[in-house]
Amino acid sequence: MLLLIFFMVSSTFEKEQRAIDITLPQADTGNTSSLEYQEILVGKGGQFYFQGNEIPKESLNETLLGIKESGSDTPLILRADKDANFGDVVWVFDAAKKSGITNLVVPTDPTQEVQEN
Repeated sequence: MLLLIFFMVSSTFEKEQRAIDITLPQADTGNTSSLEYQEILVGKGGQFYFQGNEIPKESLNETLLGIKESGSDTPLILRADKDANFGDVVWVFDAAKKSGITNLVVPTDPTQEVQEN
């Protein structure tokens, strides 16, 4: 019972923390760092883009192998249009896995609600 009360209080506190508007302090010794990543886009018309440049689907395997062979562990971000062919998206997942890429991220837009038919 005590654990249940603890989790209820801590989860409520966590939600309230996110709602507080804060201003972070500044420091002269702070660094700005940018997150490095590779990006693949899948368009609704079956187009594939790597780092903003359209590439043929056939060359995507070679591109993914090149990422893995470079030894970089930067995330591979897979963005797909919501109307993209699901088979194309799964194909990219499969190609990344075959290439040995394990750091694959699929971002979504949390503001859009799913509509049921």
